Amino acid sequence: MQNRTLVSVLSAAVATLSFAAPAAASAPASAPAFESAFASASGSRAADIEWNPAAISLTSWKLTKNAYTVKSSDGCAVRAKVSAVLSGPMPTENVFASAVGADFYLGGEITGYTVLASTGGNTWSGDVTVCGSDAAGTYRMELYGAYATGTGLDDPDFAVYRTNVATTTFTVKRPATVTLNATPEPVKKGGKLTANGTLTSDGKKLANTPVQIWFKADGASAYTKAGTAKTDAKGAWSKTFTAKTSGTWKAVVPGTGTRNETVAYDAVKVGK
Repeated sequence: MQNRTLVSVLSAAVATLSFAAPAAASAPASAPAFESAFASASGSRAADIEWNPAAISLTSWKLTKNAYTVKSSDGCAVRAKVSAVLSGPMPTENVFASAVGADFYLGGEITGYTVLASTGGNTWSGDVTVCGSDAAGTYRMELYGAYATGTGLDDPDFAVYRTNVATTTFTVKRPATVTLNATPEPVKKGGKLTANGTLTSDGKKLANTPVQIWFKADGASAYTKAGTAKTDAKGAWSKTFTAKTSGTWKAVVPGTGTRNETVAYDAVKVGK
């Protein structure tokens, strides 16, 4: 994700302020991304920052896609759009900064930010950028509006407010590929048929991973599980069956929280 805080954008309106991204390990899971940024910038005034309910609220939101398959070697790209609708416009009087933002958390640690732009009325929209360097896993997105009052950190009226927070999740997974070759082909009825292949994920061989093997006879409407193999140290797998009838073999490796599902097929003719 983009390592940019909501506050780094808001602070552009105040040349004397310099906000740094909060350290991931120190960011509370329930805190807005910019809370640590304001605290680090304001020093002794951190304790004076107020987190009170705002007069406006976030009434609806949308994330256009919540699952992304990304290679670790991929660069950064916009993977989805996020939008929000507020109950009213952001305050403009006695306010030096305001915006709508989304923070991303993985395992309780903050990992990135997206700042939304006003698209007219009370609607805001922004990009969700995911990079290959981002860790695979399930991320939590916290979406909210925020604004700062006063004229600066030394103003007695300085305070930071946010709306209610909308929360959802999205996943970043690595691509996986299983191959399948059933031999010999064709094969005589009652003969031995060996299904074999390899399994990789993100370009690396996966060892000690179960591979499900399914079969659907010609004319049948559904697959039946025929057995399970396990990959060796080189990511290779193999399983031998007795050929009974022509049909299609299928190898399936279910997805995990960090890897997508992968499937391969091979049709085999069984002769007399």
